[in-house]
Amino acid sequence: MKTPLSWLGLNSKQQHFYRKGLLIILLVTSLPILFIGVAVNWIGTQQIEKEVIGTHQKQVKQASERIDEYLSHLENTATQWSFNPIFGSNIRKLEQIYDYELILDIYKTLFLIKGSNLLIDQVVLYLDKPGNVISEAGGVVALSNDDDKARLHALLQHSDTTYWLPAFEKIGSKDTVNSPALIYKLPPGSSDPYAALVMYLKTDTLTKMIEELVPYEKGGAMLMDASGQIIVPVHGDTGLQNKLTEVLNAKATNSESLLSTDVFSFDGDKYSVMSGNLRRLGSTWHYATASSMSNLLIPVVIVSRLIYAISLCGLLVAAALSLVASKKLYQPIHHLLGLFRMNKSAGHYGDGHDDSNEIQFIERQWASMTKESESLNQRLEQQLPSLREGFLLQHLQGHLYHLSEDDLRERMLQLGWDVEHKGFAVIVVRMHGLSNINGRFREGDEQLITFAMANITNEAASRRFQQVEVINFQDLSVGLLVIYPLSELKTGQMKTALFQFAEELVHDLESLLKMKLTVSLGRLTSSIQEVPDVLQEAQHAQRFRNVDESNQILDVADYLPQGEAKVNYPFNTESELIQSLRAGQEEESLRLLDQFCNELEKNAGKAYVFQQGLLQLLGNIQNAFLKSGYPIAECKEDTNFFEQLSQIRVKPEAAKWFETKIVIPYIEEVRKTSDAQDRRLIWLVEKVIETMHRKYSDGTISLESCADLYHVNPFTLSKVFKQITGVNFIDYLTGLRISRSKELLIQTDLRISEIAEQVGYQTTYFNRIFKKHEYVTPSQYRETNQHK
Repeated sequence: MKTPLSWLGLNSKQQHFYRKGLLIILLVTSLPILFIGVAVNWIGTQQIEKEVIGTHQKQVKQASERIDEYLSHLENTATQWSFNPIFGSNIRKLEQIYDYELILDIYKTLFLIKGSNLLIDQVVLYLDKPGNVISEAGGVVALSNDDDKARLHALLQHSDTTYWLPAFEKIGSKDTVNSPALIYKLPPGSSDPYAALVMYLKTDTLTKMIEELVPYEKGGAMLMDASGQIIVPVHGDTGLQNKLTEVLNAKATNSESLLSTDVFSFDGDKYSVMSGNLRRLGSTWHYATASSMSNLLIPVVIVSRLIYAISLCGLLVAAALSLVASKKLYQPIHHLLGLFRMNKSAGHYGDGHDDSNEIQFIERQWASMTKESESLNQRLEQQLPSLREGFLLQHLQGHLYHLSEDDLRERMLQLGWDVEHKGFAVIVVRMHGLSNINGRFREGDEQLITFAMANITNEAASRRFQQVEVINFQDLSVGLLVIYPLSELKTGQMKTALFQFAEELVHDLESLLKMKLTVSLGRLTSSIQEVPDVLQEAQHAQRFRNVDESNQILDVADYLPQGEAKVNYPFNTESELIQSLRAGQEEESLRLLDQFCNELEKNAGKAYVFQQGLLQLLGNIQNAFLKSGYPIAECKEDTNFFEQLSQIRVKPEAAKWFETKIVIPYIEEVRKTSDAQDRRLIWLVEKVIETMHRKYSDGTISLESCADLYHVNPFTLSKVFKQITGVNFIDYLTGLRISRSKELLIQTDLRISEIAEQVGYQTTYFNRIFKKHEYVTPSQYRETNQHK
């Protein structure tokens, strides 16, 4: 079963550092979001709750002010109508006579009073004598009931001229209906009132106005006077009314503030209770509202949930970004782990450590690779003299003609030479007279003598020059390459130093080896590319030695026609031509042949010199091909090429002859031999693959054993096998064994140790190499695939 980390492409065994990094990134990204979410929720909800409650208070205050304004307007209206002349002394006439016109005017006035304010339900004029009631709805009614007479007469006994009654029964109503009433004694300010103007309020309208104090469905409001009598009760819930009554009774005596708040619990919910006072005509009315906190705080709950939802989304986004960021940050380590595992071979790095910690694993592998690197560096330092000598031999023999000046300098810098702002000088030392040494050396001791001469020369040169290399030509001659600073030594000074060294060297070699010596000093140059030409010049200068003299020092400059002018023979072009012939490059060979003939014709001056150059080229080409194992073309034609070439004097004929007799035949032979060699190599690889399929179970099969079986060099076999198959020998063999082991794991019930033995592995190494290629152990692979 894959883990989430394995879905990211990570090895399930080495996730310690990844998990730790992922946890840190999650904490860094999630904690601020969580903290901000909690802080915003706590602070924000408190602020919103405060704002909601404040808004509710403002709404209640505005509603109470609106009610107070309506009631005040009603009181003002009633006061104005009470001073109407119609309600003056004229109404006393009605005590003795029935004045129809006056009654009609009173009707009209009562209608006008009722229509002047929306709160007025009914207007009644009570005449104490003769005990009549005039209303806009019922006309003139004579009171016959003593209770009604007493109740209305009590209106005139009140101490105040104008006052409110919280509940007053309507006159002439069939049902007993009580409603708030505003009473004005007439005439206003009289000590002996004889009438009362009664204005009944619309109970429903007043109730709606009181209910506006609670803008929510769940809750209620009530209104009561100073004596505790309820003017507008709470509708719908008696229990809530009782609670509000208790609150108003408690606050009616000691609350001087216009608005106060309280909280009480009722019916499983909390209510916000707000109470206040209304000043009415010298008395105080009290109102109270109860609003459900759950209704009030609905916006707070919504905002709180929204904040939690946003915080949760932020946490999810932070987690996703943390996964992506941790994977991106982990990729370099994952790449390093992959590189180390890819380079991990059998038994290598097997130190028994736990590899679950990636950093420790990388540290161990790095330490191991550093140790190996140091070992390789030591080996390289040991082989460096041989590498330097091999490079010099290749360069001096003209095999590196294709490299530029910068490339050659770069190669020499890599091999440890300091060639920046340096010049180069070449010295050639040759011994003569091996037969005249009185039996101290025999024929065949040339290499031994040359080796001794090279050692003596190297020791003497190292004492005088900072950078010098000695080349052993193995033919009683050695060469010296002296590298000197251009900024420190002038040409004349360097020549003097070279002559002094040559004299010391001649003296040392003669005293030790007792043989004749010739030392030739090449010209000085600042170009590495010219060093092979300078060496050839120094070697050719040896021909000008005096046979009678025992030891000689020759300066190449004395034997060149013009100072530093090169020899007439184009050696570089000849080397390039031979190399292109060896490579089978027909067009390049013909171009170089034409270039060679042009340079030779230009530099020779005379016909016989031109002819000698052509013969020299022919001999060098044949010599090069004999060394490479190719037959000489003239052996097939029974002709003498030297004789044919000696008859040619002009450049066009020479170029044509070389093209038809040398270049074309040799290139055809090279290509034919190369094709035959390619077929042989393909056959060799096919045979090796057949052997691998037959003997893969043999633990001793190896690249070396197959090379011995087919009589080929192991290095050659490895190179050819990779070139033809595209994979290394060991990788092909490992793939073959793993493929066979997978078949045995699925198709048989053999033990893992038996399968390992059948494919040529030991059990422990088989488990390791199988897991490296398949990313699971053999047992896990069998469980996953055997029953499919």
